[in-house]
Amino acid sequence: RPFASVVSQAFDVSQTSLLNVNATFAQLGATSLGIVKVLALIRQQKLAGSHPVDIGILLDNPSVRKVAQALESLRSFDKEIAH
Repeated sequence: RPFASVVSQAFDVSQTSLLNVNATFAQLGATSLGIVKVLALIRQQKLAGSHPVDIGILLDNPSVRKVAQALESLRSFDKEIAH
């Protein structure tokens, strides 16, 4: 649950286990600063593998679960290319 941890950190949720992964970012109280933090942490932790990430991934995938799945797909693509 690395992405859930990123969201918890960016949105100041004290425990990742308290995060509703099906909630939209708006329901989680996302602010523009929180979104910038999420994107920075995704990049810093290389959660998208070698792929560039912009706000589109959050707009196209409105919940924590959906973004996590999209990031996993990007990392899986990198693994397939490496083999």
